[in-house]
Amino acid sequence: MATTGVADFNMDFTEIAEEAWERAGREMRSGYDLRTARRSMNLLTIEWQNRGINMPTYASIPNKLTEGRPIQINVERLRDNPVVNIWPVPDQGTALAPFYVLRYWRMRRIQNAGAGIQTPDVSFRFLPCLVAGLAYYIASKDPDLMPRIPMLQAEYERQFELAAGEDREKATIRLVPRLSNY
Repeated sequence: MATTGVADFNMDFTEIAEEAWERAGREMRSGYDLRTARRSMNLLTIEWQNRGINMPTYASIPNKLTEGRPIQINVERLRDNPVVNIWPVPDQGTALAPFYVLRYWRMRRIQNAGAGIQTPDVSFRFLPCLVAGLAYYIASKDPDLMPRIPMLQAEYERQFELAAGEDREKATIRLVPRLSNY
């Protein structure tokens, strides 16, 4: 059986909003419906960023001036200019390793929803989650849709777990302590 050979499905914001309104139990009928959906989508993507991992172990280091090979990084996520703290403070290195190289991955802020014709700034894996979350947010604004909220919230959480879970390591790992005579 032949396939399309195409794997480029995406949705612009208007299509996402229409799908979310339909899942919430209504049709999107006005410019205000689109505007409120856009606002909710922007809030939804901020929520996703807030679900990131927060591990403030840098604060527990007693002497932050210790020198050596850096093994830990702490990023103070300030609004305009993030501050990066490296511990231990990099020493001068050795003849074999005169300097250190810092390589990192960063998470940037998700771009705004736009005017309704742009595609969202999210991985395609998050499109079902985006629609489900937007439907949940929309339903929470309309008293007539309140009975649908538990179902919409559960579907949103399920879709979020599916999409976020794809970034995990899938290799099987088994750690066995080594027995010794000590």
